Amino acid sequence: SGATQIVDISKADMSGSDFTDTFEDWVADFFIAIGLDHAAGVSKSADGTKLQPTFIRSVLPQSSVEPIKNPKEFYQRLSNAMQDYLKDSNNLSLQDSPSFKPCRITSSTQLQSEHSDRSTCHVELELHPGVTYEAGDHLGVIGRNSDSLVNAALVALGMTGEEIVECNPGLTYYTKGIPDDRPGIPITSRIALEWLPDLGMPVSRKGIEYLANSCPCPPEAAELQKLCNESKYQEHILSSRLTLTEILLKYKSLDVNFVEFCAMHPRTKPRYYSISSSPLVKPVRATITVGLVEYDTKIGRHHRGLASGQIHSLVPGDTILAKVSQLNGRFKLPKDPATPIIMVGPGTGVAPFMGFLEEREMIGNAGKNLGPAHLFFGCRGSTDFIYKEKLEAYTTNGVLSSSGLHVAFSQEDRQSKVYVQDVILGNSDEVWKLIDSSGAIIYICGDAKGMAPGVKKAFVNVATKHGQMQQVAAENWMGSLISSGRYVQDVYAR
Repeated sequence: SGATQIVDISKADMSGSDFTDTFEDWVADFFIAIGLDHAAGVSKSADGTKLQPTFIRSVLPQSSVEPIKNPKEFYQRLSNAMQDYLKDSNNLSLQDSPSFKPCRITSSTQLQSEHSDRSTCHVELELHPGVTYEAGDHLGVIGRNSDSLVNAALVALGMTGEEIVECNPGLTYYTKGIPDDRPGIPITSRIALEWLPDLGMPVSRKGIEYLANSCPCPPEAAELQKLCNESKYQEHILSSRLTLTEILLKYKSLDVNFVEFCAMHPRTKPRYYSISSSPLVKPVRATITVGLVEYDTKIGRHHRGLASGQIHSLVPGDTILAKVSQLNGRFKLPKDPATPIIMVGPGTGVAPFMGFLEEREMIGNAGKNLGPAHLFFGCRGSTDFIYKEKLEAYTTNGVLSSSGLHVAFSQEDRQSKVYVQDVILGNSDEVWKLIDSSGAIIYICGDAKGMAPGVKKAFVNVATKHGQMQQVAAENWMGSLISSGRYVQDVYAR
């Protein structure tokens, strides 16, 4: 009696940089074990490491067909493939799945001070006709690989970017859920590299193993084999964020074709940003608050985030492919605007609360009574205090309580480090009254690893201090807040 283990157990830290890689490896192994394709790239089967089917089927002969060279046309074809499948199969599970639509940029404003070494932009978009949202929703954005990544990949592959390749519409992230036997879509190799594989991700350990096994040069094969060791992989690949392109450029004997190259990358996935506006202002308008992910890797490659790098390069009139998603149905303003709210959002975690506050302003302007509202915001220092003028203005018109803006500076000159959880504890009297006597709803947005646990602990400490609770009772109290929807989190791993 009992189950039979079909794959080895795998463990990973969700906040770590290798979580996605580890998880994808495990899922790929699982699907191989049960005899199904997963399109995860490289997998380990009983007879060795092999490549799985992917979003590129083949390289087609030149002049055999006219390829798509425009990303809008390509994604329209993917959308058509999805719709055709829905009509043919009457698949109800995918009927309500919103597709990515072009959204026009109407403005982009830098929020950081000129003295800051960070870049955060406030981007306003005109939504595609028929697209709707609520304050608290997210905008999923399709990112595009940078020209530098695409050009380097073409050099490594010895290609021009004009080659005709066949995209399998059933194995892209954006059409997941439809079979992989739908008619292919001819596109150029450049369009494929720009939009389908995530070229900036470190090559997976299974990918290194595949390369080591297929490398024709014994010395280079031996070097690659050493990198398959978990500690060596962490030290030389993950910590340096070495990409497959960089591996191919370093180990010249490797011969990887375009289909193999794509199969060894994770599929490009949308990045989700909290919408920082309210549709009550203008239904077709939405804004997002985007911090630029940017750094130099250990080998000197300048890395920009797939989506954030693209968004920061946009100017009014440009378009992005996006869709509205509701990742947490509870992360909404209370139906009764008189209900008190406490919001905690350091950095760009303030984004959804800008939408909440914009909505409260519209509700107040309509003559409805607004309950108390407090925002705990945190940043490194005054040069990173985004939305400062707007937030201060909200304290004067009742959108925020007059004493409801609480700011924590963690790296301000000549000051000790102060975080939002410290400011919560410093205002524990008022915080407890809002929660215990007035039934306030608490919203948390931001970093899941450091901030969220620290903030939760601060609220538990408020309960032990003012509610005369023992630690266990206070933790149970926190659990009841969460289960009743009065402590709502929208957090993410960095």
